[in-house]
Amino acid sequence: MNISSEGAGLYLRIRGLESFYCPLGSFTPVPCPKGTYGPSAGAVSIDSCLKCPPQHYCPLPGLSASVPCGPDAQQPLTGQETCACTREGQSFQTSDGRCHCVLGYQPANNGDACVQKLYDVCRGGKTRTQYGDCLNKHQWSIYCRQQVCQSAEDYRGFDGQLGLCVCREPSERVACAGLCMRRPATDLQLQCRSNGGMELVMSNGSQMSTISGSVLETLFIEWDSQGTLQCNSHLNASHPVYIVQTTG
Repeated sequence: MNISSEGAGLYLRIRGLESFYCPLGSFTPVPCPKGTYGPSAGAVSIDSCLKCPPQHYCPLPGLSASVPCGPDAQQPLTGQETCACTREGQSFQTSDGRCHCVLGYQPANNGDACVQKLYDVCRGGKTRTQYGDCLNKHQWSIYCRQQVCQSAEDYRGFDGQLGLCVCREPSERVACAGLCMRRPATDLQLQCRSNGGMELVMSNGSQMSTISGSVLETLFIEWDSQGTLQCNSHLNASHPVYIVQTTG
C-alpha cells in the first residue's frame, strides 16, 4: 500500500504529533533529531525540523520547541545540543539548563559564580581523596567500603598518592566474558637502571617500548622542576606509573 505525503501529514495532524515527521510511504513517525525541533504537526520530511536558533539548545530528539540557554550560558551557533557557561569553573547541565560548579570549585557567597576551592593541608597521617577530603586509615576504609567498592568485602586498601580506593576486581571471565584476555592491558613502569639512569617502559603483551635519556627528561621537567626525581638510592628498582587526569 502506497501512502501519499498528504496522507502521512494528515495522520500526524490527527495524532497531534508535533516534532515528528512521517516519511513518504510510512505510518511510523520519526522524531526530529537532536539539535533541531518540530514546531508543527503534519510534517512529512526531516526538512520540517528546524535548527535550534542561537542562544538555544535542543538536547533531545522529538522536541517541539527549543530551550533557551538562560542568563548564565550562551550558544552563538545554530543546531546545537548544549550551551556553554560564561563563567570560570562551571559546567552546563542540559537536564536543568543551569551552570553547576565543576570538581575543584565551589559556589561563591552570592551563589551565582564558582570560585576555586581551597583545601586544608592533610595532617596527622591523613591523605587526600580525589575529591579533596583528608582521611585517616579508618576513614579510608569506611569511605571505600561504603561508597566506592562494589561491596565491603571487595575493599583491598587505598593509594594515598593517587587518592583512590583499591578494590578487588572481578575475574576477567566474569567482567568481559573472556574478551579482555585476548587484549592484554598496557603496563607502564618507571625503572631505575644500575647506572643511575631512568627509563619509562611500556609493555603491551609481547611488545615493549622504552623511553629514556633526554626525551624522558623533557617529559618529566614540568613535574620535577626541583630535581627530586632521581634514581640514586633506588637502583634496579621499578615502580608502576599511572595516568591521572587532574584539574587546576
